[in-house]
Amino acid sequence: MKTILFLTLIYICMIVPVNAEQRFFSSLYDVPVMSTLEPLSELSYNYDTAEGKIAHAAAVYEGKDPHYVYVFYNRVLLQFGWRDLGNNSYVREGEILALSHELLDNIWLFHFSMSPAPEKS
Repeated sequence: MKTILFLTLIYICMIVPVNAEQRFFSSLYDVPVMSTLEPLSELSYNYDTAEGKIAHAAAVYEGKDPHYVYVFYNRVLLQFGWRDLGNNSYVREGEILALSHELLDNIWLFHFSMSPAPEKS
């Protein structure tokens, strides 16, 4: 019995990567890429203005339900210090990150847009 457990453990260690590399969007360097998303670098940009950073990243999701992407980012972004504003928008350190999606030819195109948070008067 111990031999079977030991062999099973070795097998699991061989098929599960220990330090899976975390991917991040190139234009949003601290926003991770969900494993089932494929980033589209040609739709990404990043630049600084006098008001703050403006950035956009896009990614394709071939799953059936885009809700899973929102659930993932709601959990992960909170771990990265973002505060949920509702409606798939988050705020952190004077920046707003908004997530949206659209259906194109049976695949979902997700948009991640960052802009400076409006100043409170």
